[in-house]
Amino acid sequence: MATRLDMIGSVFRNHVSDLITQRSGSRDTLDGLYYVNGDSVTARGVELEVQGELPGRIHTRVGQVFQRAGRDGSTLVLSNSPRTLSTLVLDAPVPRTDLVVAFNGYFVGERRRQGQSPVDSAFVGNLSVTRQASRGGLGLGLTIYNVFDAAYADPGSVE
Repeated sequence: MATRLDMIGSVFRNHVSDLITQRSGSRDTLDGLYYVNGDSVTARGVELEVQGELPGRIHTRVGQVFQRAGRDGSTLVLSNSPRTLSTLVLDAPVPRTDLVVAFNGYFVGERRRQGQSPVDSAFVGNLSVTRQASRGGLGLGLTIYNVFDAAYADPGSVE
């Protein structure tokens, strides 16, 4: 089988208005929190992807996003919004079996918490072995998540 690669690219601008935003200072709630519609957010970026079929029935996909998201009228970066996102997917059949081994990795670039302190970037990889269901049979799957034991965190909200 010949190598086949497809390349895809896009430029985007997403605008969300009347975003529901959490505020504090209410005397009407136990924790002082309340929600309002009002903030507007714009995200701009570029996305690139290459996917293909390689010799040996190996399938691969590599994607990269460069983006910037922020509240309209503010120079601060939107919290929990990384500037870069990357994905790597690779799957291959195991010779002389009906098993498929797959690797799925993703990179999340540095982000900011609500107070603008940084959250470190992270690369997380998962490894899977699957067997498709045979006719009238049973399919199987085993996945090891975070195979490289990456230490990473996702920031929470203001609460």
